[in-house]
Amino acid sequence: MPADTMELAYGVIGEIGADVADITIPGETTRQLHLPGADILLLAGLTVVSAFFRGLLTGIVADTGTDGEDLVRGLVRQFTGLLAPGAAAGSGGDNEGDLLTGFRQAAADAEAALPRLGVAAGALEPYAAGAQAEVAAALRSLGLRDERVQVLAPAATTRLIGQVRTDLTAA
Repeated sequence: MPADTMELAYGVIGEIGADVADITIPGETTRQLHLPGADILLLAGLTVVSAFFRGLLTGIVADTGTDGEDLVRGLVRQFTGLLAPGAAAGSGGDNEGDLLTGFRQAAADAEAALPRLGVAAGALEPYAAGAQAEVAAALRSLGLRDERVQVLAPAATTRLIGQVRTDLTAA
């Protein structure tokens, strides 16, 4: 695994960067969030990667049966917490470090769990459809137009699968 799992988010940012004007990050309803474009892209990247892992891991446990179900359920909870509007609203200030630390830990845990679940580097493609569906839902929740979601979801999913495959091979 690479030393910095943020590479996953950076890969997604490379795919969605041109759409930054369309991205909206959910925040508290009592205040308006004003984030610079770089922060918006970072939070969008984290949201998409979290959704990717949720879809990937859910597909794996559904395919493999009950083996590893508790492990996957815990990882999905970690990523669900990262996707929560309160977590995204916390960007900036003291909470940004917590969010990035949480993401790094969740991504590292997910990548470490794949071999334990019996998923080899070359065997991620069967789970791509579920991961792509989660990525598409995340992109829609960020406010991207459907025609962009149809282009970006497969591109981001392919890029993420490639990065995870590279990470697993290097481990």
